Amino acid sequence: MMDWKMGKLVLVVALLLSQAPAISGRIVTADGAPLRDVTIQLYRSEYIDGVLRWIGALRRTLRTDANGEFQGELPAPGTYYLSALAPGQQSIARYYPGTVDPSQAVTIEVKSGEAVRIRDVVFGPASTFAIRGRFIKPAGVQPRTAVLSVLRVDNPPISQMPAIRLGLNGDPELFEARVPSSGKYALSFTLKGEDAWFFGTSFVDVNNADVENVTVVAARGGSVAVRVLLHNEPVSVTQIHADPDNHAFLPALSQSSSAGALALERIYATTYKIAVEGLPADLYISGVRFNGVDSVVPAFTPLENALEGSLDIYVTKGSPIDGSVTDENGTAVKGATVALVPLERNRHDLYQDAASDANGIFQLEGVAPGTYKLFAWDSVPAGAFLNADFLKPFESLGREITVGHGALPKESLRIIHNHP
Repeated sequence: MMDWKMGKLVLVVALLLSQAPAISGRIVTADGAPLRDVTIQLYRSEYIDGVLRWIGALRRTLRTDANGEFQGELPAPGTYYLSALAPGQQSIARYYPGTVDPSQAVTIEVKSGEAVRIRDVVFGPASTFAIRGRFIKPAGVQPRTAVLSVLRVDNPPISQMPAIRLGLNGDPELFEARVPSSGKYALSFTLKGEDAWFFGTSFVDVNNADVENVTVVAARGGSVAVRVLLHNEPVSVTQIHADPDNHAFLPALSQSSSAGALALERIYATTYKIAVEGLPADLYISGVRFNGVDSVVPAFTPLENALEGSLDIYVTKGSPIDGSVTDENGTAVKGATVALVPLERNRHDLYQDAASDANGIFQLEGVAPGTYKLFAWDSVPAGAFLNADFLKPFESLGREITVGHGALPKESLRIIHNHP
């Protein structure tokens, strides 16, 4: 009888733990009236290119009903931020428990199998600032759509304001955007014409007051043909990513032509960092040449009068690094995150990571010549080692190595404990 009861208890606990965590709550006005059709999103904090950002956690956003209520399942237990956006183009999002400033948001902790009910999120009066102006489209272009995006660029946890789709009747060149706080913003216009896309951006400093007479000029982006070369012979890759340093611009992804060549479309006058998807693991980017001129690896910078052209990305075979990870007792550690961090911390293309196997063995491939530090953590958030603030307390625990063109001795690393 005891065995049966114990088995039933274990089954109940297992079922509870297997249930997806859930969240529910209510959105109301300052006087307590329910708000319907409010869009709810949950975010998790993750490292993106070394920067801690909020990333949407729900595949489909939630929406409040006539009573202002919402509920839904979460993908996993953990720590979340919540935003609520009421209907309307100029609506300003609230972040739990009701602030318009995402840096003041409070986290929501959800355990495995737990259904969390948060306190009401109140849409009270919010001070906002207007940014007004005009965008100038190329002569003769009649855009089918015109979308204004407002991006906070002074490194908040979440930077994108809701996009504003402008009407094309009346005077579509006039715009007004509202932002919740002082800061540096980028206003970006994306226009779709009959057969081409146009893009323009302008930076605005908001300092506790409305900003007037902003002008944004939209221009057609350039097209850049791309080759990846090893010993001047083409290398087949999947895709080229070109990420702008100026985040007001959109990233460019290569498109394949009918002949199989790659091209980057909608290129503008800013610096782009290059990443190559599908590059063989033993190769690294050793050179970049735009329109016949060498660029600082791994980037290129088109100019206003030279957006079109050709981009050659040169790759070279790198060195392998092999080694093992052990704990304080010399026991092999399985599943450790081994990170290779270049002393040139701005070279994100040179960072690598790998997991140690059941015998504590790890292997890295295609390492470029240079000086690096090797770290081995028992637990680390994905991509955190690209962040200087995260690395700071661990700097003295890294193993410094110098990589040349030849074989390297095997590295023995001691596990680093990363407990919160």
